[in-house]
Amino acid sequence: MNYSFRRNLKIAIVSVFSSTTSISVQAACNSAKNWFEAPGADTKVFVGYKQEQKPGFGAVGIGRAAVDYPYPSPLPEKMLGTEGSGILSKDETSDVSYYEPDGKGNWRVCRVEQWWSAGMGQKTVREALKPITARYVENNPLLKKLGKDNIVLFATLYFYDSKGRIIRLEEGDFQKPNGKSSIKICREYDKDDNLTLLLDPKNSQSCKASPPDLRDEWLRYRYGRYDGKLVPLLDEWNRGSPSGKWGKDFALFRTSAAPDAVFGAAKAQIGKGVTVIYGTNAGKLDQNAANTVLDSFGKAGAAAYWFIKSPVTLEVLEKPDLIYRYERRRQTYVGGPGVKLLELFKPNEHRSLHRYYLVEKFVVRHEQFDSGGRVKRVVTINDWRQPRPGVKPDIDDRLLTDKGLSIYSHQIYHRVYDFDAQGKPTLVAVSWDRALRNPLKKTSVLSADVVYGSPAGKEIWKNKEEFFKQFDFSPEAEQVFPDVANGENPQQI
Repeated sequence: MNYSFRRNLKIAIVSVFSSTTSISVQAACNSAKNWFEAPGADTKVFVGYKQEQKPGFGAVGIGRAAVDYPYPSPLPEKMLGTEGSGILSKDETSDVSYYEPDGKGNWRVCRVEQWWSAGMGQKTVREALKPITARYVENNPLLKKLGKDNIVLFATLYFYDSKGRIIRLEEGDFQKPNGKSSIKICREYDKDDNLTLLLDPKNSQSCKASPPDLRDEWLRYRYGRYDGKLVPLLDEWNRGSPSGKWGKDFALFRTSAAPDAVFGAAKAQIGKGVTVIYGTNAGKLDQNAANTVLDSFGKAGAAAYWFIKSPVTLEVLEKPDLIYRYERRRQTYVGGPGVKLLELFKPNEHRSLHRYYLVEKFVVRHEQFDSGGRVKRVVTINDWRQPRPGVKPDIDDRLLTDKGLSIYSHQIYHRVYDFDAQGKPTLVAVSWDRALRNPLKKTSVLSADVVYGSPAGKEIWKNKEEFFKQFDFSPEAEQVFPDVANGENPQQI
């Protein structure tokens, strides 16, 4: 049982939320029908006291670093016999804590109120709360002893399930004594006490929706087991809004607890469904011996997929092979986060007609293929080579030579190689700096006076636009970004 096994592994099976309480003990403290009703005489009351609990117990709000402990710490033995003997602070808001039997021979917190002592706080608020406080303490002899000039502000109500786990927190505002209490947080657990739902029902004011209301913010978790060990399977964060325009972050999805399961992270939003999957081993059919790129450890790295057209069903996170139904852009890191390979796959196809390599944000290489997967052309910038070409690369970079080049006294930028039917490359075009090369300093293509022409040094194209069009090259990698061309803004990861 791991109570701090939380936010880096988030997951969720949503079981119907049980607000069932331990009836024999819960009713003594909080009325299910009227939060304003003072706790019964069979509770213990401690004035000016609030117990420190374990991390995450009774926390309100949704946090991406959530820690949860389902069981309250029992009332310390040293407090027994001291109930009713405390006093309210004269300088700051004081707590009044109520305890009920937990059914296990101990006492657990069930209600905490905030009070002002005489003279504290805004006069208008005090005057409004005086008659309300008097009505509240009317049937509670202990609270009457505090004096008629003390004011009660708020009450936090704790609700537990039949196992004694905290499942709901409510807040009552004494300025609205006839109104309903506000549900602040809801929790669900699996049979092993792992948190499966953390819900802020700010908009729905309901803990019982299954699945939870999309207007609310919630974290949902699911777990499995493999070889006796707990394995996180799902970590879902739903960002709701009163209008119902939701967004989701999946810090983790995993198809099973087995080592060979498909896993990853994802983002989704209303109207589009899944927009991106990243850090994933999904899409294995898009890999093959020719295009698998190895990382610095000699392994195929995790990929990211952006979906070009929406909507994309959330079901792809449970059945990842469904991604092949959609047009998708695949990003693979090549030897570290600085170098990216980008490909575009049409629905039910597993070969890209264009591969672009980027260093940071700049295109350094463009590979072009025909529909059968044969390489047609390679364009390199500054003679950029594949750092880890993979098991059986389509292109042997050793064949990309400068044969036919006769302008060595100038700095070369673009090199264009066309391939024949036998896969033999020929250098057919280059771009170069009109000025002679400075052996001590390289000139960026962005600041150079660039000439576009033949390897022999003959200027052919007037400008970069003509040159790029001639060889179907884009410095923005447009061929793999049709969504951007259509005005879309791909979601960041």
